[in-house]
Amino acid sequence: MNLEKRIEGWNECITRILGIPWGFVIGAELTIVQSRLSLVNKIQKVYRSQGVQIHNRHIEIIVRQITSKVLVSEDGMSNVFLPGELIGLLRAERTGRALEEAICYRAVLLGITRASLNTQSFISEVSFQETARVLAKAALRGRIDWLKGLKENVVLGGMIPAGTGFKGLVHRSRQHNNILLETKKKNFFGGEMRDIFFHHRELFDSCISNNLHDTSGRSFIGIEFNDS
Repeated sequence: MNLEKRIEGWNECITRILGIPWGFVIGAELTIVQSRLSLVNKIQKVYRSQGVQIHNRHIEIIVRQITSKVLVSEDGMSNVFLPGELIGLLRAERTGRALEEAICYRAVLLGITRASLNTQSFISEVSFQETARVLAKAALRGRIDWLKGLKENVVLGGMIPAGTGFKGLVHRSRQHNNILLETKKKNFFGGEMRDIFFHHRELFDSCISNNLHDTSGRSFIGIEFNDS
């Protein structure tokens, strides 16, 4: 296949230019991208030959899911993952950026069933198939579902992490509401304090004026008494 020959040539050239670790990483990335494009084009070719028009994004969602896993190779410098471990592509990239070193992996193409049963959420896996086996396996391993995906939140009836339910938007809106509430409280407290200070000022001014009046009257009476 011409695509396989081109990918092998790219991997060899990149490895020689950038070195073995980064060459493997970039070569695997190019392999994944080219494989996804090839799969989308071939699937579209079958549908269009039957006169069926489907937008690319629907097929891209499925293709991205079945190509979202990579297999860790033994040539890497990191001890985070075991050789031969199946992990997510995004997880491998994030770990590599955090450790500032290249994690060598090989792109794999999974079937729909295996891709759906290899996620970070066991609730999402249970909702697909093999419910009893997945639940028993999750219980024995003590897995924790952090409810970060779409399907597990739908199953539990929670707010999905999309649109207005996205955590960042909800967090920012709550912060905005808290700021408005604190501002209202401060304004209310400031208004009360101004009223109290104004009332005390009136009382203080009235007391001072009364004291001055009494003092002036007494001194005037005393002067008249002394003069007489």
